[in-house]
Amino acid sequence: MPTTTRGCSVCGQTIFVGKKSCQFCGALQPRKVALNKAKSKVTKEWAEKMKRGRNTHRLFNSAELLLHKFKAMGFYPMLLLGKPHANGFMAEVLCPQEMVFQEEKVALDTIKCLYAGLLKYQACGPAPQPQQPEEPQQPEEPQQPEEPQQPEEPQQPQQPEEPQQPEEPQQPQLPEEPQQPEEPQQPEEPQLPEEPQLAEEPQLAEEPQQPEEPQPPEEPQPKKRKNDCNHNNGLYKCDIVTERTKRGRKEYYVNWHPCHSCGKKWRKSWIQAEAVQ
Repeated sequence: MPTTTRGCSVCGQTIFVGKKSCQFCGALQPRKVALNKAKSKVTKEWAEKMKRGRNTHRLFNSAELLLHKFKAMGFYPMLLLGKPHANGFMAEVLCPQEMVFQEEKVALDTIKCLYAGLLKYQACGPAPQPQQPEEPQQPEEPQQPEEPQQPEEPQQPQQPEEPQQPEEPQQPQLPEEPQQPEEPQQPEEPQLPEEPQLAEEPQLAEEPQQPEEPQPPEEPQPKKRKNDCNHNNGLYKCDIVTERTKRGRKEYYVNWHPCHSCGKKWRKSWIQAEAVQ
């Protein structure tokens, strides 16, 4: 397992790896030591060796692999490379995203031109601007002598103030009218004594209600059927199948004969005994 502690670079005390400064001596700790060590190996001799061995393509492959890793992590990387050219600088772009539309390709060419211009500005500096010739200074005009000040006009004497008019005498106030005496209040009339209330008459006892005589039940009237016909004038032939007594009344279960005129048929049903003739 990787260690989580290390020694302080100044006092040698044991501290955690993530500490930026030592809690004992307060000295700042060096960071990214391995990265700085790897950078120190990249020198001019290393570059000349890569060019002689024609191993530049390996460097490009490593850069494309790194961009692909960034894309897999959810980033959108783009690497701009500039190279000196006869007319200035030439820029190249390494981008793992595919450019399909024409607008994307135009935007990518614009980025190349801007980066090439930036490299040219850094290498050559701003273009010198032509200096404009200085205009000859015009001789100063002689100052005109100041005009003598005119004497001030004498002040006019003030006019005497007009005498104030005497105030008009105030009119004497009229005496107030005497207030009329208030009218004496009339004495209140004596209240008459209330009449004594008469005693309530005793209420007579209610007579007991007589029980109502039970009314005889109404005889059910036969309802007119929807499937009756008017050929038999209300008289139909039937055969008695069986009989019963329901609620003290006698009923027959009959089988109806079909109509002799229209041939209409009816279902078997119960009818009261009084309806049979």
